[in-house]
Amino acid sequence: MSKSDSEKREIGDRKRRRFAVSLEFEIDVDQSLLDAVLTDEWRGRFYNLIEPSEVASHLAFNILGGHRVSLLDGFADQPDDAAEIVSDSMEADAQEET
Repeated sequence: MSKSDSEKREIGDRKRRRFAVSLEFEIDVDQSLLDAVLTDEWRGRFYNLIEPSEVASHLAFNILGGHRVSLLDGFADQPDDAAEIVSDSMEADAQEET
């Protein structure tokens, strides 16, 4: 039997509150990386990313998750600094879920 959402938010005698957080930031991506991955051959072997913005989103998600570019599937031949989050561009907004 699964626990209800309210039960999942309690750990021992601690009550937990849940927030939806939106992040907005900039990422710099080398043109050479985009040229290497925005091909039909690359898409056929890895991910169906069509637009440069889709590649940027994919990279940003993984970089925020603590992954290095060179360790991502399809990017092993790319240097880790081929995509970097611009550190002074990050803004966050949180809304408590009810």
